[in-house]
Amino acid sequence: MNQKKTEIIKKAIHLFATEGFHPTSIQDICTVSGISKGAFYLHFDSKDQLLVEIYEYYYDSLHEQVQQVKEQAETPYESFLLQLEAHYETIFKHRDFIIMQLQEQELSTNPAIRSFVTEMKEVRYEWIKKNFTLLYGDEIEPYVYDLSILLEGMNKAYLQTILHLELEINPKDLAVWILDRLNDHKESLLIKRVPPFITSDILQEKHEEKHNQELEHVIESVAEVISGLKASEEKVAEWLEALDVLKAEAKKDEPRAIIIQGMLKTLEDAPDLEFYCKRLEQLTIR
Repeated sequence: MNQKKTEIIKKAIHLFATEGFHPTSIQDICTVSGISKGAFYLHFDSKDQLLVEIYEYYYDSLHEQVQQVKEQAETPYESFLLQLEAHYETIFKHRDFIIMQLQEQELSTNPAIRSFVTEMKEVRYEWIKKNFTLLYGDEIEPYVYDLSILLEGMNKAYLQTILHLELEINPKDLAVWILDRLNDHKESLLIKRVPPFITSDILQEKHEEKHNQELEHVIESVAEVISGLKASEEKVAEWLEALDVLKAEAKKDEPRAIIIQGMLKTLEDAPDLEFYCKRLEQLTIR
């Protein structure tokens, strides 16, 4: 991502956090960024696309920070601690982005944003699960989902409080506190040997259900976008037919990747579908 595009994203995040996403116009973004509308459209097709790229920018920054520190650790505990610290440090660095999310709950109704956030939740769970296994060993496997929920609950509650009250908190201190509390829960579960509350069987069934719902939602969103494109009737019909073929193939017990990839290649020719095509690929080729 070039420097100018990054600058526009940073200015837009601050505007969305202070003024709100919907009240902020493209002209407002251009004014604070010191660019013309023409220059804006060189980087983004619309305000919605800018919003998607804001999310991608934040999560890319978070992933980069976490990857950098995990290689420095000598033990699983130190690795997870450093990753949590990097996670909180990135959040505090991008306070405006988090505030924007908290203030603009309706952003979740944006199909591209909702799809992207769903994808990031899946990635985050796998990250947590991997770290738990390395840190606590196989004996914690039955409680991985419960501990993940406890971790996410603590993260959300503490971070909302810190950001709302504008507290100056050392990321390392927060990471140590959270991980210590997580260890307390782990010890209690292993000592008492209570049955797990959320099991892998329950989540697997729900995950499959959510996956199918997400796929259906993305396909509907793509059809809506295609129908609104200013293109020839032949092109629109071609793209919609490719989408129908992809949908039918994805519903099969053993979808053929070559068919899905061929349909995605056709859809990639349509404007404004780059993000959706990426998500469709992730949802259909497993």
